[in-house]
Amino acid sequence: MRLIRRLALLSALTGLAACLGAQPSGAIAAETVACESGLQSLSLEHDGRSRHYLLYMPAGADADRPVPLVVGLHGGWGTGEGFGEQSGLMALARSERFALALPNGIWRAWNAGSCCGRPARQQFDDVGFIAQLTNTLEAAPCIANDQTYGTGFSNGAMLLHRIVCERDDVFDAIAPVAGPLMLERCPRPSAVPALLIRGADDPRIPLLGGEYDGSYRASLRDMTQALLGRNGCDAETSDALATRGADCRRYRNCSSNRPVLACTVADTGHQWPGGQTFLASKLGPNPGRFDATEQIWRFFQHQAGR
Repeated sequence: MRLIRRLALLSALTGLAACLGAQPSGAIAAETVACESGLQSLSLEHDGRSRHYLLYMPAGADADRPVPLVVGLHGGWGTGEGFGEQSGLMALARSERFALALPNGIWRAWNAGSCCGRPARQQFDDVGFIAQLTNTLEAAPCIANDQTYGTGFSNGAMLLHRIVCERDDVFDAIAPVAGPLMLERCPRPSAVPALLIRGADDPRIPLLGGEYDGSYRASLRDMTQALLGRNGCDAETSDALATRGADCRRYRNCSSNRPVLACTVADTGHQWPGGQTFLASKLGPNPGRFDATEQIWRFFQHQAGR
């Protein structure tokens, strides 16, 4: 309980700094320190605001051995730091040696379209912020600029969908968890390898689609079909994958050579499958048989070898 309270306090303090647009003590420009190993607190100026993020860089990354970059987008009322712990991405970045960027949304949320909170109401340019962030980090010689991957949970997953609907120069592959596209249409649809993950018992992002909190959330099937169309995949041809705790299908016959995978995680609510469980009485269970973080990293690794 003491550890949980400590993490909650750290998450709240980090979120408060992001909400107020304040630059955390010691945060400096990414260009000067991006290749230093360890965890760094960084900021950049975007759209008149100082935006904060954490960057983990593994030891030994340099121009001769550049590493992939994974950008992790927290859910609503979350923080980058909290998401890194919740998902296990921080631990995985250390063991698998990839760079991990964990940005903070303003007021603990992202403008994904019709969701969520103040960023959506005030139309903050979060698409532009993430694009600027990836461009900044890709300029560092220790980061492989053709292996930039995005993942996110809930509101963060929604923003991922929006980014690849509006820009084709940000991510080389995406893996949104428990979040659909929250725009009426996709203005500039781009083909991108995608792994979609959703809990079968998610009360906030229903598997079959539905209304929640005044907005419609598209079904996993509809989101899969949309990506299959963009990637030129044969919707009738798919392979069932042997994955513990989830029904996963891979669509390979894609004219763009950009596969689409869709996983329905059994007995799982609005949680990061296999990660830390929060408010199970309200958000649903998280039995942990399916490890979303492990599956996502494996998917990203496969894209690097395309």
